[in-house]
Amino acid sequence: MGEGIKLPVLNGLGRTNRIDNWWSQPVTMGTGLTAALIYTFWRLFFYDADISYKLHGSTVMSPIFSPNVLEWDLFGLSAWNHPEWVNAAILVLWIPFGFRGTCYYMRRVYYRTFFASPTACWVDEPDINKAIGYQGERRMFLFNNLHRYFL
Repeated sequence: MGEGIKLPVLNGLGRTNRIDNWWSQPVTMGTGLTAALIYTFWRLFFYDADISYKLHGSTVMSPIFSPNVLEWDLFGLSAWNHPEWVNAAILVLWIPFGFRGTCYYMRRVYYRTFFASPTACWVDEPDINKAIGYQGERRMFLFNNLHRYFL
């Protein structure tokens, strides 16, 4: 069997010999993901009582609050005297957030974006990642395996 050659990697966070903009995807994904999460949680907890709006004679509902399960008679939720802070999004959004937050693609996005592990191919990791080393999915990251149950 032939021997492979080891390419040189510069040590240090983000140090590399690459000449392309390898950092643009993690920065873009991190910015978009952070903005989407901030907006969603803002709309989730600081919403006005009317979740639908009238626009040119049509009723428009934010996708965050759709479907409005609080109006369904299926589970008796329309008769439920719920606290004022509970809205339809709180009852529904945990399902897609649970699935998307633990799926393999999103794991790659937030590992690379927020933890720089790995930042990109042939780009060195931060020194703290090297000092700690790979420890498997422990503690909070054990929840990443729950995506199977959200389907």
